Amino acid sequence: IFRYEYEYYDNGSRKSSRYFHKGKMKHAWVFDCDWKGELDNTKTVKICKNRTYEADSSFTEIFENNFKGKVSKTIVKSTADGRVLENSMYDAKGNLKLKTVYQYNVANKLVKYLVYKNNSNQPQSIELFEYDHDASLIASIRLDRNGDVKSRKEFAYN
Repeated sequence: IFRYEYEYYDNGSRKSSRYFHKGKMKHAWVFDCDWKGELDNTKTVKICKNRTYEADSSFTEIFENNFKGKVSKTIVKSTADGRVLENSMYDAKGNLKLKTVYQYNVANKLVKYLVYKNNSNQPQSIELFEYDHDASLIASIRLDRNGDVKSRKEFAYN
């Protein structure tokens, strides 16, 4: 019913991805930092990915997406071991649309996930994660912007 096709540069980084549904190409993503020229297909998104490293080996990735002539940007800040700390999405005008912030415990387990919309200083939603003594996830609690519980999932293991 569906399939993905990938093309890679000689250095192993992804050059393009294509998504097909029932034999027809529905979307294509081109990973390229050269913005010259126009893309033939309106279903194609051009993506430029740059990574910069800090002295502690943590890194920031910037994804610039060119779709129908509009460039949007996603900035992902990560720890040296690849855990995402913050993910910010900007529209073509440079306005912050969505920001997610991740917090981890000393065992590097995700304990809090906050979602902010636009430039708000107050989270739109919060998800808390609880673990048992074996570091297995036992509960996930979603709170709304007022701190009221919207859902709770509990996990049990055999």
